[in-house]
Amino acid sequence: MHILNGASYLNTFAPGQLQSLSVLSLRLYQFAFSLNLGLFSVDCFATGFLIFKSMFLPRSLGVLLAIGGLCYLYNSVAYFMPPAAVPDLVPYSYFPSLIAELSLALWLAVAGVDAAKWQSQNSLIDKCALA
Repeated sequence: MHILNGASYLNTFAPGQLQSLSVLSLRLYQFAFSLNLGLFSVDCFATGFLIFKSMFLPRSLGVLLAIGGLCYLYNSVAYFMPPAAVPDLVPYSYFPSLIAELSLALWLAVAGVDAAKWQSQNSLIDKCALA
């Protein structure tokens, strides 16, 4: 409560009103985070699809990333549904996303991209651009 009493403009509010404003800002943050998580799931799906199709990285990483995007989408939808409509799997539904993103990051840091396939794809694109 010390933080809320420090500014002079906050003296116009009663302590109960300040607490209500604090809870409101936390709920708005949670709403925005859940909305952003739903949008980020689209990014995970798209990245997973591109990894799956590209052949520069293992296809399993693309599949894992798509599954992680599905889990993010589930978490976002579960927030906006009534509490009894879907089971609350929040701590467990983040685990596949964590595995997918860590796998991709570790693969890129340790093994990288298949350079031979990358060069052959770039030379093919250059030939098509010159024609």
